[in-house]
Amino acid sequence: MTALRPHFVNRNAVWSWTELYRVVDGCKSAFILYDTNYDIPSIGFHQHALTGVTYTHNGNRWLAIADQGTLLK
Repeated sequence: MTALRPHFVNRNAVWSWTELYRVVDGCKSAFILYDTNYDIPSIGFHQHALTGVTYTHNGNRWLAIADQGTLLK
């Protein structure tokens, strides 16, 4: 975590996402596919991916239980 500390303290990264697909099974579970971009402008870093997140509903809130990304070129 020491190596990642500046990333979170300085907040120099930009994360953006666009929802591409969503399926919800009542109030029990859901899956959302996102087109995601992760950028660190100060070093010219860019990463583009498709990210799928599976959610479950617990009480009064949605919880992410799986998150998987596939890098795109």
